[in-house]
Amino acid sequence: MRYDLLKDLTKQCPVCAETIKVDAIKCRYCGQLFELSEVEEEKKKIIAKIINSKKVILVKANKYIKKAWIVGVIWGICTIIMSLICGYFGLEKYGISYYNIIDSILILVFTYGIYRKSRFFSVALLIYLFYNNIIYQIIQGKFTIFHLVWATILGYFFVIGIIGTFNFNKLQQYFGESETKD
Repeated sequence: MRYDLLKDLTKQCPVCAETIKVDAIKCRYCGQLFELSEVEEEKKKIIAKIINSKKVILVKANKYIKKAWIVGVIWGICTIIMSLICGYFGLEKYGISYYNIIDSILILVFTYGIYRKSRFFSVALLIYLFYNNIIYQIIQGKFTIFHLVWATILGYFFVIGIIGTFNFNKLQQYFGESETKD
């Protein structure tokens, strides 16, 4: 599968400077012949560069995913704490009650999905964030600038989580299951 990457890669002929395929043994413009061992060595170098660049992207994807699920856990725990405090002290007028524990469970389920590198759950968490903190608050007439700031900050981390999960899954197809594990 890795050699499939070379089918569209090109290089310059050292004699005529025309663009030829990397695995060409003979330049189609000037007729220069290349040693088979040189061509194979160049292929190996190019494959190594491609693999290294993809591994850098994979490391970055894992960092993005980690940031997203950590922020998701913090959001879920904050929601649980606020639900218990407001429910206990009867502060339901602020829009937070024991029922918000259901929100926190949903948040933590979506967050676990991000931890497991699920594209679906990363997108679902972002959608839920904007529904819960913007749309629902507007419908209830309780929307404040705090909701917008909170949604923007969390949204940033969940967007990079989406980028990370999509990149991770794309590279998982390239590397296979064994090389993508932390």
